[in-house]
Amino acid sequence: MRCDELAALIDLYVAGDLPEETSRSVERHLLRCARCAHDVRSLEQTLALLQDAVPTEEPTPQFRERSLARLLNELAPRLNRPPEPVSERQWSLPLDDWRRA
Repeated sequence: MRCDELAALIDLYVAGDLPEETSRSVERHLLRCARCAHDVRSLEQTLALLQDAVPTEEPTPQFRERSLARLLNELAPRLNRPPEPVSERQWSLPLDDWRRA
């Protein structure tokens, strides 16, 4: 593995979201490359500090329900379902911009 390849995978590696074989390849590279090992340690420390500094909050059930209803409504054409009526009080997601990208 090269440094540029590791740079593209560093977030997934630190999060533990890489396949086992790829993760082992990253670990072998880190044993040989002090610069990449430093980058990984720095990211791990930064994430640990952020997790300690910012308390985790669970969304309310109402927020989850509104979010799910809005998301399903926006995705209805792709899911081959008719959209459900949307309340005026619901906020909108910027999915129209996402579709144009």
